[in-house]
Amino acid sequence: MMTDSEPTSQKLNDFSNLIARNLKVDELRELIHPFEVKYEELHGDTKAEKMLHFVMELYHTEEMSMLEGLIDWLKKYHSNHDWPSHNSLLNDPTVSVKEQPPASAKYTHEQTGLEMIHIPAGKFLYGDDSNDNAAKQEIVKLKEYWISKTPVTNKHYKKFKKTHSYPEDKANHPVVLVSWHNAQAFAKWAGMELPTEQEWEKAASWDSDQNEKLRYPWGNDWDKENCNTEESGIRSTTPVNQYAGKGDSPYGCLDMVGNVWNWTSSWLDNSKTRQLVRGGSWGLDQYSALAAHRNHDTPNYRNLFIGFRVVSRQSPSS
Repeated sequence: MMTDSEPTSQKLNDFSNLIARNLKVDELRELIHPFEVKYEELHGDTKAEKMLHFVMELYHTEEMSMLEGLIDWLKKYHSNHDWPSHNSLLNDPTVSVKEQPPASAKYTHEQTGLEMIHIPAGKFLYGDDSNDNAAKQEIVKLKEYWISKTPVTNKHYKKFKKTHSYPEDKANHPVVLVSWHNAQAFAKWAGMELPTEQEWEKAASWDSDQNEKLRYPWGNDWDKENCNTEESGIRSTTPVNQYAGKGDSPYGCLDMVGNVWNWTSSWLDNSKTRQLVRGGSWGLDQYSALAAHRNHDTPNYRNLFIGFRVVSRQSPSS
């Protein structure tokens, strides 16, 4: 049994040997497949050597949460063995097991007034094989970016389009009746871009602390009190901060599902005729609020159910 006092390198070696002793080659292939690694390409002639190479590769990347995920997988599917805990294996104080955002984890964009949330670089689980309206599940690695904490509101949009008008009590509601081209124009004016659907989905659903993809921004269980969908009975947009503290994503983004769909920069397919929208809206039910759920519209389309948010891929200090 590993102890906390052992050096980390020895613990990782023992952990690798434990995996090699208890799993067959086919099981090892299954174990490493989600990490986009092929068993035959690992260095070493024996199972133990190959597993040590694999474990050390995970350990020396910035994706320590992936090593935690490996332990969780082993405990779930090979529970008859005595696997180490996260803490006993990863207690080296010089190593962080979580994504560590920089000092600029959030900032306010001066030109628009939008609060921007930092999403650290790294891998996440994209898509959902159990959802016919989701992308095929795969591990995707993204560079860091900053995404607006909320959809663009009427008051934000008016800074861009001076003639934009709206009821006084809807200043903090998401702007609607905007086409993809309108959203693109705002983003360009602000020196930003629309998010890709992968960037949107990571910000909405990836819990890096638990190395887990969530069904909804707040967790895996549906709660109509956490977002504005058909179940709320409101039948209109709501202020973008109305569900703060309840419907927040793990990164702290608000209104990622419900209220309004979000335009993305991603096309549905190679025909490039329909743009993907994400997040569901006040006019649809909880199914559309699944974080992996996708929908699409033509770039010229505008209605009361679609808005947008923006991203910056450049550090505010650069």
